[in-house]
Amino acid sequence: LPRLQLGGPLTDQIANLRMLRKLSIRSNFFNGTIPSSLSKCTLLHSVFLQYNSFSGNLPPEIANLTSLQILNVAQNQLSGEVPGDLPWSLRFIDLSSNAFAGDIPKNFSSLSQLQLINLSYNQFSGEIPASFGELQQLQYLWLDYNLLEGTLPSAIANCLSLVHLSAEGNT
Repeated sequence: LPRLQLGGPLTDQIANLRMLRKLSIRSNFFNGTIPSSLSKCTLLHSVFLQYNSFSGNLPPEIANLTSLQILNVAQNQLSGEVPGDLPWSLRFIDLSSNAFAGDIPKNFSSLSQLQLINLSYNQFSGEIPASFGELQQLQYLWLDYNLLEGTLPSAIANCLSLVHLSAEGNT
């Protein structure tokens, strides 16, 4: 349902769609929080919520979506820290252009299938985790325009599939 000028909150009724495999409501006018009840849709493999006005935290219950491969929540107003647990099946995660803060979760390294990480244009701080070097499938890593400091960890050289790395606009 992309680009249909739909709006309002995404309600807990989403949990009734137990057979849902792909949720694409990008480029609309949805607002409010992402309901934790979304985690009841356990067959979801793709979630596209980018270009809306969602706010609040990314619900930690998202870890229950054990089939989830794509999570795109870019260009919203999400904030807080990224949950410590994310679905192990994730291949693509785009959290760009929000207001996420705190350290980049070190547990990203346990998501061994990750091919794309976009954390640009947030307020992440601290250092770039050396554990990113454990992501053998990682091809794209965007960390631009955060509050990251320090140097690029030498362990990144272990990402033999990496074709694009960008970390400009940090301290």
